[in-house]
Order: sequence, then C-alpha cells, then structure tokens
Amino acid sequence: MAESAHSLEAFEQADVEFHLALATAANNSVNLRIFQAVRTPVHKTLRVTNRGYLKGHGDLSEPILNHKKLVDFALSGDAKVAIEVLENMIKRSRARVLNNM
Repeated sequence: MAESAHSLEAFEQADVEFHLALATAANNSVNLRIFQAVRTPVHKTLRVTNRGYLKGHGDLSEPILNHKKLVDFALSGDAKVAIEVLENMIKRSRARVLNNM
C-alpha cells in the first residue's frame, strides 16, 4: 500500500483489497459475504474519501500510515488501540464523505 501514496487509482485498489483482507482475516463467513455483497458501494465510498483526502493533503501517506498502525496494533494483540485507530479513521472518512456531498 505504501507505494501507492501518490497514485489515487493504485491506492483505491490497495484500499479495497485491504478491507477485503480484514473481512477475510476476521474468519467470519457472514461478515465476508456481507463485504462481498457491498464491495462496489464500499469502493465508491472509499473513492470519495480518498479523493477528498488527496485534494486536501497532496498525498495519501497519512491514511497509509493509519492502515499500517491498525494492522500493527491488531497483530500485536492491542485491540483497544486498534479499535481507537479504526474509529478515528472512520470518523475522518465520514467527515470527508459528508463534505464532498
């Protein structure tokens, strides 16, 4: 994902793959089926949030760092901090979507 910091299209693809990997890693077949069913709307929403971020910041290095933090904390077993990182990411993304409507 890090190599896609300056390419919106590359980041969008990596971002969707990241979310699919999270759904798969959760080892919850219902969650995975739900994600697969809403993959297109999720991709469109990610496109809006990522474009909004890129427009305001010039590159996508911060979202990439946040994705890395999320994975690092989840893998280390620090669920509390991983959830905090995730909630912060969602809050920021939601604000970008609402600002771009």
